[in-house]
Amino acid sequence: MEAILDAEQKRLVGSVRSLLVALRSAMEGWEHRPEEADRLREAISGIDELFLLVVTGEYNAGKSGLINAMLGGNFLEQGVTPTTTQVQVLTFGPPGPAEFVDGAWRRSLPADTLREMHIVDTPGTNAILREHEALTRDFVPRADLILFVTSADRPFTESERAFLEMISDWGKKIVLIVNKIDLLDQASEREEVMRFVTDNAERIVGGAPIVFAVSAREAMRAAEGEVQVETPGLAGWLRLMAWLKETLSATERFRLKLESPLGVAERVARAAGDEISMRSAVLREDLEVIEAMRDSLERYQVDVRSEFEMRLDSIDSRVMSLRERGEDFLDDRLRLGNIRALLDGDRLREDFEAEVIGNAPNEINDEIGRSIDWIIDQESAQRRGIRDRLEDRAMAAPPPSADPQANSDDPEARDGEAEASGREGFAVRRRALLETIGRDADAVLESFDPRIESRRLERDVQETLTRTALLEVGAIGLGVLIPLLATAHLLDFTGVLAGSVLAAVGFTLLPYRRRKAAAMLRERVAALRDDLRSALKESFERELERTTSGMAEAISPYEAFVVEEQQRIEGVGAALAAFADGTSEVRERLVSLR
Repeated sequence: MEAILDAEQKRLVGSVRSLLVALRSAMEGWEHRPEEADRLREAISGIDELFLLVVTGEYNAGKSGLINAMLGGNFLEQGVTPTTTQVQVLTFGPPGPAEFVDGAWRRSLPADTLREMHIVDTPGTNAILREHEALTRDFVPRADLILFVTSADRPFTESERAFLEMISDWGKKIVLIVNKIDLLDQASEREEVMRFVTDNAERIVGGAPIVFAVSAREAMRAAEGEVQVETPGLAGWLRLMAWLKETLSATERFRLKLESPLGVAERVARAAGDEISMRSAVLREDLEVIEAMRDSLERYQVDVRSEFEMRLDSIDSRVMSLRERGEDFLDDRLRLGNIRALLDGDRLREDFEAEVIGNAPNEINDEIGRSIDWIIDQESAQRRGIRDRLEDRAMAAPPPSADPQANSDDPEARDGEAEASGREGFAVRRRALLETIGRDADAVLESFDPRIESRRLERDVQETLTRTALLEVGAIGLGVLIPLLATAHLLDFTGVLAGSVLAAVGFTLLPYRRRKAAAMLRERVAALRDDLRSALKESFERELERTTSGMAEAISPYEAFVVEEQQRIEGVGAALAAFADGTSEVRERLVSLR
């Protein structure tokens, strides 16, 4: 860039530099993206360099001859086979050996045109020499102006079309040059070629492309005095030179010089914006899945609590039936007509156990067992549901790369780029996390034996039952709790077994004892029901908390990843928005330059 700038130009240079530095900082803080970082670094450093004119196109299109004609001498070798196999940056100076700097050979030539710009001669692009195409492709982002050369005898081939489509994405100013137009004798042929190139280029670059039909060979011969008349090829050459002189004035060079790094940065920002949009869509779906799993856990708790209450009611009904049978037993047996039977304590106890207690302990135990099995089944189903959701998300296709180079025609290049960018990529991190969580979920489910879990929960229930107030009477388990309650305490407390006392008090005491025995029976059964219900609910809630906490913990790393990534892309999105606003302002200032 020119060493002498006015105040506004210096401010513009500073603004562009600040925009690119801020964008590079945002990109580096987002993810490890070496290629984008290199592009931005080159764009920043290129701001202070001389104007860079890049000449590109397929081999044998006459690029070297075109450059020779521009420089006014046979400086570069020409031939029908590829003669340029490396990028050459031509600078002004005395002839000397080329030096390899920043991925290109720098060669000084005593040509006045190079005092105001550097010209880059690139290897020919074609379907055979892929390494040449890669060299050219990698150097295009540095260009301030691109001369895209095609040959009149094979204009705008399919490979040229694909290459132009790729480089046009960098937002560079591109001029299409149809060289060797002198090979076409008829005006109609020349017009047809120009129309073909113009129409095809318009679909790629958008808007009306800048196209010149020239003959670099005739231009060189004219410079050497060999051509005396103005041929179509020479006339096109003169128009090209006039256009370049006007376009590459000091002000225009300055404008293009700053628009070039802006175009590179905009391309990087556009790719990042596209990827942010794709990531946001994936993360929104992930968040929806997470919320669905959270909702499922909440519904699971509500549903199993509701169902468990009904199961407790069933247990309650079995316990309460004891009271009904007990009251019936007392009404039937505690009568004066049964005085002799009442004096037989062992027989009375046996009858009470048979008619009142009966199989109730086993039935209650069976009901509790069925409830335990049901809890385990619900837990297993819920875990599998979460595992399946995570597997579905892990198998979901990752977002495609926003980098157009990932769509290269070269499979090996694509694989290499995908591997390089994927080592720390969002899609890879996300898939690895989900697969890890999925493996953990599988391990839990594989080790989940319903029989073992049922026995574990049954032990927990029994341990809880042993801590209830009813165990103060000395019972050691549900199976013996009710018989001991009913016989050892209920009947002993009523004094029914004290036959001598009963015989003494006669008719007045027996009804009183019957009422008091019934009241005590109701009290003991109610206590049994309440304590049993409380103990079972305590075990159930403890198991429900253990289950839901474990499932929530399984989801937590996934949720943390989604939240972190959302915050990350929101930060980058804000930086991209600030960059876009700043770029719009700078471009307006560039347009206003005179």
